[in-house]
Amino acid sequence: MKKDKLVEMLYQTEAFKVAPADKPFWYTSGKLGPFYINTHYLYGSGKAAEDLLAKIDSTKAGIADETSMQKAMTAMLLEETMKTYKENDVYHQLIDGLVAEIRNTMDLDEIDFISGGERRDWFFSIPCAQILKKPHLTLFKDGGAVIGYGDTMMPVGDDSLGGAVCLHIADLVTEASSYVRAWIPFIERIGGVMKDTFAIVDRRQGGGEILRKMNVNLHTMMAVEESFFLKAFDLKFIDEGQLAQLQAYEKNPDAAMKTFFKEHPDFLEKTLAADPAYGGEKAKKRAELCVEKGFHLPA
Repeated sequence: MKKDKLVEMLYQTEAFKVAPADKPFWYTSGKLGPFYINTHYLYGSGKAAEDLLAKIDSTKAGIADETSMQKAMTAMLLEETMKTYKENDVYHQLIDGLVAEIRNTMDLDEIDFISGGERRDWFFSIPCAQILKKPHLTLFKDGGAVIGYGDTMMPVGDDSLGGAVCLHIADLVTEASSYVRAWIPFIERIGGVMKDTFAIVDRRQGGGEILRKMNVNLHTMMAVEESFFLKAFDLKFIDEGQLAQLQAYEKNPDAAMKTFFKEHPDFLEKTLAADPAYGGEKAKKRAELCVEKGFHLPA
């Protein structure tokens, strides 16, 4: 897939959303930043993605037996994602682009199955597995998993995969914490081997280096870096002020935040006052955390 097209899709679906230059976003950490990434919005739209997340949650809550729930979840996801693949042009192009990159990068004969972790990985891993005609390993946060589809679907136990090689597909890589904490150890425990992983977006916050140390190769369709910001600017998705904020944040997030506070002395004050134009009560709580942690203080 051409990078211009993927940049266009990320912005049009608001999978990548940039704040106005004078009003950056408050993150849950109490820090400021110029963008949000919701890669799963590439499912066609934010509403479509949130609707599928709601179906995932209701399926998980509606079936008490764990194995039955896991099978029902995989069946539901296969039906929903392939339906959207046929009907939504953005999602169709995205999946076709991801499948093409996998085919161009990997020897498919060396891949035994494709895995995806709860919940947002499933938006991309399941349709790719279906199109590439590979079994899908549906991984759950609690450590359970099922492999396959329909009548062939079965739970997996310790050492049950006999050295089979998996390609893990993820929506987003930040610090690779999910891989380290859950996906890689679980796949190893059931006898599988993860040698490669594909992600739609790499936030370039150290995840690639961590995965390399674990002998996993990271492949991505897009990295959050200056070339991405410049392409968005060239395509007129962001203005000069937004570009400057993105570049400063990419270079040094904490320094960019402190510079912003210095150059906009009333921003924190208005946020702490719960000014509706500055995010109201939700932003106020995050600003209070900022003050509590001292993030607003000069370096």
